[in-house]
Amino acid sequence: MTKELLLIGDFAGVGKVAFSVMTPLLTKKDRTLNFLPTAVVSNSFDYCDAVVHELTDFMDQTVNMWQKHGFKFDLVTTGFIFSPEQVAIIQRLLEAQPQKPYLIADPIMGDLGELYAGLSNELVAGVRAMLPLADLIIPNLTEALLILGKEALYQNATEAQVLAWMDELHALGAKSILITSVELDGEFYIFGYSDAEKCTFKVPYSMIPIHFGGTGDIFTSLMTNEIIENPEATLQSKVERSAKTISDILKVEAKRPRGRIDEVYIQNYLDELKSSSEI
Repeated sequence: MTKELLLIGDFAGVGKVAFSVMTPLLTKKDRTLNFLPTAVVSNSFDYCDAVVHELTDFMDQTVNMWQKHGFKFDLVTTGFIFSPEQVAIIQRLLEAQPQKPYLIADPIMGDLGELYAGLSNELVAGVRAMLPLADLIIPNLTEALLILGKEALYQNATEAQVLAWMDELHALGAKSILITSVELDGEFYIFGYSDAEKCTFKVPYSMIPIHFGGTGDIFTSLMTNEIIENPEATLQSKVERSAKTISDILKVEAKRPRGRIDEVYIQNYLDELKSSSEI
């Protein structure tokens, strides 16, 4: 039976991010990809300056039209959201579905302990309100702390604190949780909580000291493939395979000449990326 996937996020004219990355990785037999753009952007934010045209009114009208047509979705991913109004539209879309889709939320809001320039604390509050709707959230450590209002603690995180923060996110309504980009004593980890298995875990990964744009979108795509294709596997095993796939590719990417912006040439790795969830 064909799976209906809905990708919610921005579309960048230049840059291997968001829809440009996720579409080739999620295009497979017996799937239909659908899109709800939150904005069109001239280029990825890795170039610093960008023209951004928000599509809040379009989103609102689109969701109304989709409800008229009775469109149904099996799985939804959310990426860059630009305002609390957009969060409310997404909530309305999800709540109107006759059967709740599986929701993977990547709350793209900040990094290195700070909110991205141009985003507001009102947006953070809106993302926080989405937690009860999400089956899996994938914030980095900064974004997890922004949701909790504890971003000032970013520099001094400990393992015990990260585990406690996952408990707090769960108490706010999040089900399964993955916190990425956690550095402890010079080593890097993805911390996780599986709602199905009622357990926590941490997965080490090799950190490549180069900022590659779009790696978060690649990880979300790999986890989406895992969830669809390996529903009985543990969340930890899904994370381990996804993290290893990205690390192996970035080790190769780090050795090639790169341009003005470091981006993953995903076109060179489509076979590995699309098959990484095969057990």
